[in-house]
Amino acid sequence: DGLLDKMQDMRKSLKTRAFEDLQRFAHQLKGSGGGYGYPMLTEVAEALESAVKAQDVEAMESGIIVLERLCERVVAGYAGAGEGRGDES
Repeated sequence: DGLLDKMQDMRKSLKTRAFEDLQRFAHQLKGSGGGYGYPMLTEVAEALESAVKAQDVEAMESGIIVLERLCERVVAGYAGAGEGRGDES
């Protein structure tokens, strides 16, 4: 929950050059990816965090694009996980 909102926050942070916020968001996603079993999310978030530390805006932009695609897939998979199940309550 809130994954796509987090991506909007990251975009806003990049646009406003709030790099500390962007680094914090990337760090949070890095940990969440590992905790929820999405190692690719962790890997890309770690690369984004490194790009922020290096002040590499082009790499930041690329990293956010890749993270957005991954997050969309995670959310789509999560939403589809309940399909085909009957109401068990």
